[in-house]
Amino acid sequence: PMCTAVESIRLMAKVAARRWGGRDLTVNVVLVPLEAFLGDLAPEGAHVPSLGPASLPDHDPLDDAAGLAAMLAGPDGRALTGATLGADAGTVMQP
Repeated sequence: PMCTAVESIRLMAKVAARRWGGRDLTVNVVLVPLEAFLGDLAPEGAHVPSLGPASLPDHDPLDDAAGLAAMLAGPDGRALTGATLGADAGTVMQP
């Protein structure tokens, strides 16, 4: 179910990017691991799905996502639309 939800979000972003590009709007997706959001909210003993160990274990996914969001909101971000950027320290490697 989680993979289906993520792919649905990615597809909606691509459709919006194509549709709104003519209005000078860009749409991108920044992926962050689920456990980065849960923190203390995860019920005790809850299993958070993971795809494997991070390639960059010393990175904080939320700090990385904030940096990506700042880049996308600035002038450099105007060249990118419809993309999926992973701020997951290399847990998921996209083709």
